[in-house]
Amino acid sequence: MIKKKPKMTLKKSDDNQMTLEKLATLTQQGFLELKSDINEVKVDLNEVKVDLNEVKVDLNEVKADLNSVKNDLVDFKDEMSGHLDNIHGQLKDLNEGNTFSYAEYRRQEKTLINHETRLSKLEKSKV
Repeated sequence: MIKKKPKMTLKKSDDNQMTLEKLATLTQQGFLELKSDINEVKVDLNEVKVDLNEVKVDLNEVKADLNSVKNDLVDFKDEMSGHLDNIHGQLKDLNEGNTFSYAEYRRQEKTLINHETRLSKLEKSKV
């Protein structure tokens, strides 16, 4: 954090004159304070850099976790696709079996009607 320091002012000596030595001292103090402020900024920037590196590591971990979840979902999709194919095959077999059963039922119904018709004719002829 940059701390605000009081501004330097050129103070006049008792005889209202600023000496070169006083001016050099004030300038040197100003540069030292500026250097101190710059060093504080450097420290703050280094802390930000460390924080950003930690965030980068965290993001890489999240990315790895997301890739793992993605792979799990792909595996799950493949597994479910296999199950659905199996169920589809079984339903298709049931439908075909039902179609054949219905055809057999119709054939037997025709045979039964034919037998009933023939029996009726025989019964009428015997009477």
